[in-house]
Amino acid sequence: GTAAQGYNGGAGAGVSPWESGGGGGSGAVGGTGSGTVCGSGGVGTAYTISGTSTFYSGGGGGGVSYLATTAGSGGNGGGGAGGAASTPGTNGTANRGGGGGGAGHASAIGGTGGSGIIIIRYITQ
Repeated sequence: GTAAQGYNGGAGAGVSPWESGGGGGSGAVGGTGSGTVCGSGGVGTAYTISGTSTFYSGGGGGGVSYLATTAGSGGNGGGGAGGAASTPGTNGTANRGGGGGGAGHASAIGGTGGSGIIIIRYITQ
């Protein structure tokens, strides 16, 4: 990938209850899983080119592993939430470019990333 265009995902636990880390966003690393809670997706980056401050490219939340009980939330910027034990991860938000949430352990289906957007801004006389 291109340098400085995103952060690493958060760490998952290597011991029971094996909570997962969240995906990295364009503005921050993904959250680390802790206790029985999976990591949240990293925050995206805010841009004002549309005339309103809007976050884009948030990371996806960590999906529930075997004994973890709470999925990670999606990062601000369109990141999808992680899936519960038997549910897939949530898709990233359309036109925000956020990552999809991780799969719950029994579903094995992660969310898809959200589509991106192109905004062209020009000066009128």
